[in-house]
Amino acid sequence: MLVIQSFFKTLKGEIREIDKILMCKIHIQLWIVFLLLHGVGLSQVSYNHPEIDWHTFETEHFYIHFYDETERTAREGATVAESVYPHVTKVYDYELPTKTHLIFLDTDDFSNGAAYYYDNKIEIWASPMDFELRGSHRWLQNVITHEFTHIVSLQKAMKFGKNIPGGYLQWIQYEDEKREDVLYGYPYTLVSYPIPGTTVPPWLAEGTAQYMYEKATHDFWDTHRDMILRDRVLNNNLLSFTEMNTFGKKGIGNESTYNAGFALARYIALKYGEDTLRKIMVSLSNSLHYSINKAIRDATGLSGIQIYNDFKVSLEEQYKSSTEIIGSHKQQGKILIEKGTTNIHPVWAPNGNRFAYLSNAGNDFFSQTDLYIYSLESKNSEKIVAGVFSAPSWKSTGDVIYYSKKSKPDFHGSKWFDIYSYSFDDKDETQLTEGARAISPILLPGDSLLAYIAVNDGTHNVFMINLNTERSERITDFDDGKQLFSLTYDEVNNSLICDFVENHFRNTAMLNLSYTTFTHYIATEDWDERDITITPGRGVIYSVDKSGIFNLFFLDTQTGNQRYITNVIGGAFMPDVSRDGKILYSLYENGGYKIALLESMEFIEEQKVGYNPDYYQKFQELPEPITQQDTTQSQSYTDSFSPMFVFPKLMMDYGMMKPGIYFYSSEILNKLNIFGGASLNRVFDTDLFLLFEYRKFYPTVFTEIFYLIRNVSEKTQWVVYDQEYDIKFRLFQWDAGIKVPIQGNHELKIYGSYQNFREAIKLYSEEGMGKIGFDYYIGKHAGIEWYSEIHKPAVDFDINPGNGLSFDTDIRFESNRFFDGFKINEDYSTPQAIYLRYKFFRVSSLGEIHFTIPKTERWTVTVGIQGGWLSETKVDSFFNFFAGGMPRLRGYPFYSIEGDRFAITSFSFRIPLMQQKHFAIGPFILQNIVIGAIGQFGDAWSGSLDNFKGKRSAGIQIRFGGFSFYNYPTGIAVEVHKGLDKFSIGKNAYGEDFKTYFTLMFGF
Repeated sequence: MLVIQSFFKTLKGEIREIDKILMCKIHIQLWIVFLLLHGVGLSQVSYNHPEIDWHTFETEHFYIHFYDETERTAREGATVAESVYPHVTKVYDYELPTKTHLIFLDTDDFSNGAAYYYDNKIEIWASPMDFELRGSHRWLQNVITHEFTHIVSLQKAMKFGKNIPGGYLQWIQYEDEKREDVLYGYPYTLVSYPIPGTTVPPWLAEGTAQYMYEKATHDFWDTHRDMILRDRVLNNNLLSFTEMNTFGKKGIGNESTYNAGFALARYIALKYGEDTLRKIMVSLSNSLHYSINKAIRDATGLSGIQIYNDFKVSLEEQYKSSTEIIGSHKQQGKILIEKGTTNIHPVWAPNGNRFAYLSNAGNDFFSQTDLYIYSLESKNSEKIVAGVFSAPSWKSTGDVIYYSKKSKPDFHGSKWFDIYSYSFDDKDETQLTEGARAISPILLPGDSLLAYIAVNDGTHNVFMINLNTERSERITDFDDGKQLFSLTYDEVNNSLICDFVENHFRNTAMLNLSYTTFTHYIATEDWDERDITITPGRGVIYSVDKSGIFNLFFLDTQTGNQRYITNVIGGAFMPDVSRDGKILYSLYENGGYKIALLESMEFIEEQKVGYNPDYYQKFQELPEPITQQDTTQSQSYTDSFSPMFVFPKLMMDYGMMKPGIYFYSSEILNKLNIFGGASLNRVFDTDLFLLFEYRKFYPTVFTEIFYLIRNVSEKTQWVVYDQEYDIKFRLFQWDAGIKVPIQGNHELKIYGSYQNFREAIKLYSEEGMGKIGFDYYIGKHAGIEWYSEIHKPAVDFDINPGNGLSFDTDIRFESNRFFDGFKINEDYSTPQAIYLRYKFFRVSSLGEIHFTIPKTERWTVTVGIQGGWLSETKVDSFFNFFAGGMPRLRGYPFYSIEGDRFAITSFSFRIPLMQQKHFAIGPFILQNIVIGAIGQFGDAWSGSLDNFKGKRSAGIQIRFGGFSFYNYPTGIAVEVHKGLDKFSIGKNAYGEDFKTYFTLMFGF
């Protein structure tokens, strides 16, 4: 018994390794997997929408899920889905083994579709897309065919079947420096690299989805598609084959991947046969094939690069010859604004001395548009309001402007477009509507009535708001999926003129406000007419693509005379005419939209405009739109789960191979998520965890269970006897609580936790074997955590964060029982564990703020502060904070600095060495390189602040960012740090050596 008790005194702290190392490591692994599965960080705030009452009906090949506000969309969508099913499955010779889930959403003013090809489900947002880089087609027949093609083509390309989306290779290395009572030091190398189950590059996935199938007309190579590709080719800026293989681009870069992919997939299908697309997917389904270049060779006999080069040459020849006449008769006026890739919707102020427009200048993404005012006198622009969408409208006095932008999330987390006004006199913004879903405001004469367009269940209608009473009234009654875009006012006829789409192409219609009649104004079936504006002389100017290129067209409504007034190689859109006849418009040229000015109208002969006057004829005889509603009886939705997905993994951990798996399943509407993992090595060290999220209520209810075992064998000598002993450490932890989203950028977590750490020891000696087991630590915690993240979206925010902040604070109360040795039970002469009891509050906090230095090429600064505090100072060091290593003062080992308080401030300065490039290195495509310097100051201490001994650390880092296997974000970081202050603890001296850290994960 004395031998056992002595060993427990020696080994008393070893279980700390479980708490300080293994739990940290487990959470790192979870973060890696979640990042892969969801494509976002764990901290992203999401809403559950418990207010929705879901319904379901079945068709031959689909389950249709909808709620009252999306029923019309769902019933039309069901008809569309069944109509395209046989065509898409025939292309890839693939019948889906189970029915596909189609989910129809309208919880945000958002327009998109998403195909989850492993889950075999598609999410469709009801709102039709209005995107300046895409042509106009009936929304549902376009988006459903696109997403269903993803489902079929990507399932065809799966390497390991539907239940194994991929696997991981992982490696963790630990610091040599550690406390005597822990098994390993803290990690300094973290690697997790995917072995993907699909390797279809974005251009092929999106290109085939837009191509759809032979003679498909739900989407086709329209004028917008052609404009983007033509512009890139003629400006010698076509994406290279490597550039097409990833996203992660700014401006029109991601859309250009879609666009060039559409063109190349179409080229392959037309030249080598549509079945070639299937053959490429079949080659990519081979578990040993990870190269699109090789897959195309298998399908065609030529490498992907060879076919791409042929494709490029054909485009250059085609576009140079077809635009030759334009070059000698070009007419586009004077460019006023060209900074940024999106400069759209110019609108003259009443006095004609300035105009408003939307621009993404200073932003990375095309749709990040802000409202600017340009002065013709000073020739300068001033940003007025951020995040504005659709054309603004001026008050007749010029001192107020009206516009549409998304409001803050409502209680359910939905973000809707609303109408706002901005007063130039008092620099004040006023919200005029709430949850109106309002776009394209137009102020009527008299300045008291404002018309706008709003959408519900995929159908647009026109509304009128009285600015005096702030009451809105719907003045149209469409319920058939009609798509309306942009409003202008015709004072003579007391009418609103708008763009509309029923099948393909935009046309214009007139809504008479006196009789509320809706009639076609300028409308044809074979080409696009849009963006109409009224001229002072009772004419109209609008954008038309009859010739194959969008140009501005003038029509005298009194005489019938009509002529082109621009002749551009890119495209001309969104005209507005001043009182003295000057014309502003948005010119697409050299990769972006610019604001251009025509001082007057000069007419151009039709034969010299665009490709040719009869180009439109290629779009004749298009089928009628699919508008039929499926009438199948629906029933209340019942929970349905995706298959259980398994992710094999092979980890090298503390020098041993540790194979295992992750597994994941989700309820189809994401109401319940299950995620877990298991690992086992040759000495039976075990990692088990299981996480649940229940999302049927407004807060997310979660629970997390962890079970870990570590086995250690040691030898020692006691007096004259050799002793051998086996120790089994076991950790059990159960967390549960709720997570509440707040205002879209914040999350409140309330939780409780139970932890039980146990040791079991077997002793071997000449005298025989003895064994004992006991609970080493029992903890009961209750806490509250607040997390916030606000930052400006940027294409490189992960590798080089700028302009944003994050904040995480955790406050919890702990009631702990901690082992403190043995005593002999006098009644039974058996050992009995002695426990110390500690109750205290623990507070820990981490905050970072990021800045981009003005007038630099994305040089950034990050300032971070982190700290911790225990309300009780007389506790065992088991409960201390540790302030070194990778998460804190990086110039020192993790365990070298400890205390019941800590505070650290960090300063990081980063400079990009390479941005938006594409270099293929095996399966990795390198896009960005960033170097940086990091300075830190802080300490951990116990008791009074007088014990704080500030320690400094300095280091450098280099980061490499890009994609692996075309679609998997990859972040590689190397850092070297050195402590600048030397100190010793026992025989260990710190601050003399360099510390190196390496990570290869799905981000930074």
